[in-house]
Amino acid sequence: MKVTIKHNMAIELITALFRCAKNDVVLNKLSEFGYKLDETIKAIIEDFNNNMSIFIKNDLNLLVRDNTIGLLCLIYYISTRNIKNVDEFFTFLKQLDSKEFLKDCFNEYDLSENGYDLTLESDEKDIYNAIVNTNGEEEAKFFIQFLKHPEIVKSKLETLIYIFYNDHFKAYEKQIEEFMRNKIKEHKEKYENNSLKYLETTCFSSMKILPQDKPIIMYICYLVEFTTSIILKNDKTIIIYGYGYEQRFDESIMREKSKELFKVLSDDKRLEILKLLNKKQWFSNELAKHFKLTPATMSYHMNKLLDAGLVFFEFGEQNKLYYKINKERIKEMFQIALNEILDE
Repeated sequence: MKVTIKHNMAIELITALFRCAKNDVVLNKLSEFGYKLDETIKAIIEDFNNNMSIFIKNDLNLLVRDNTIGLLCLIYYISTRNIKNVDEFFTFLKQLDSKEFLKDCFNEYDLSENGYDLTLESDEKDIYNAIVNTNGEEEAKFFIQFLKHPEIVKSKLETLIYIFYNDHFKAYEKQIEEFMRNKIKEHKEKYENNSLKYLETTCFSSMKILPQDKPIIMYICYLVEFTTSIILKNDKTIIIYGYGYEQRFDESIMREKSKELFKVLSDDKRLEILKLLNKKQWFSNELAKHFKLTPATMSYHMNKLLDAGLVFFEFGEQNKLYYKINKERIKEMFQIALNEILDE
């Protein structure tokens, strides 16, 4: 299995938009999960937001904050169509048909996986209710408008990305490129030293359960330093992740996380989730339906368990991502906690 680790400035641009639109969410996550904030990134994002016009901020909130599936779809295009840089991305985006973009965004919801037999021609109320159940109300509201006005949404998103790049992002492009060039070298060395630990640490996954017959391409992000996304294609596996997860290589940080074991398990829902995962692998929305939780609440619980290393991603039928219990890690964490209590 061949693994390639690289950085793509077009992906960096799209994730930078996400970071600006959801900076409050990212900062809350950093605080909640105990990661250290990169002060340089903090300054860059503050510069973006402080110098952004109110009109761009409004479009950012409308087209990005409530349209995460659209950004994921753009990242999907970049990573699967061999788009190497920002110029190539803008050329592609200009030629992208709005209805094709709408269809691909709809397919990214993967509603059939959650038991919905829907197409773009289905009743709007049915589509709305399905997306509410899988991705939340705000995302559903936006998509219905996208469904009605695909040309307007695609045009406004294209304009937003172009203005954001030229007025804000471009000034930092060389700085980001230089920083990531060094990070790529560091991460390649970490992977070569221990490939299994590298994947488990940065991607919450395991080399053992990744498709062995496909090459893996790993894109590291800078400005969204804590993110993980896995895209499965017939001919390759694409992993996009934030460089900040390298903090998980720090043994002192992981020891501190081990001390939080009982805090993580203090929630009855998370205990029940682990019990279910001990019996079989589960898809996220399956768990949400089982516990009658919103996708956001389910995601919160799973992120807690993922960050603690108690569960990880696994590939199930049709290359779908499922959650699986990490029995070895659970035993390890209990032993660390026991040693801490007994001062051994």
